[in-house]
Amino acid sequence: MIKKLICGIFLALCGLYVMCFITPAYATHNSNPKAQQVVCGPSEAMLEGLEGNYGEKIVEQGIDVDEHVLVIITASLKKTWSFLATPKGKPKVYCVLVTGTNWLQEEGSSKGVAYDGSILTIIFDNHGGWQMLFLNTTTGSITNVTTGYGWERLIDLNKLSH
Repeated sequence: MIKKLICGIFLALCGLYVMCFITPAYATHNSNPKAQQVVCGPSEAMLEGLEGNYGEKIVEQGIDVDEHVLVIITASLKKTWSFLATPKGKPKVYCVLVTGTNWLQEEGSSKGVAYDGSILTIIFDNHGGWQMLFLNTTTGSITNVTTGYGWERLIDLNKLSH
């Protein structure tokens, strides 16, 4: 039973890394999106670039339970967003894995429309436990991407937009 659980978690993480590190990400922050590869760089430079170019700041973050990498969501008042993660063993490097629009924060969840029209959703509880789901709007399939602990909503965009 434990072996099946570990295997399932491993496959889910493999799916996340294939989706995020191998599949090209498409920028949707402008009116003429272009295909681009996953972009990695020093954490401060990545955050400065997202804020300077798109007005995005870190709004939510948590730790992936299996790989113990930092998972970050940046977002702007215009509802653009980026999903970032630290590569394993490189805590001072951030990689932008997916970008999108229509970031929505609700009680116990956040979600946004990814570059390809799919939906990224994060469900979290009051104790910081969380799970990330990906709805592929082309196939209709829902993938449980990963789970983690320590989820924090650092900025409530709903309070800033009033």
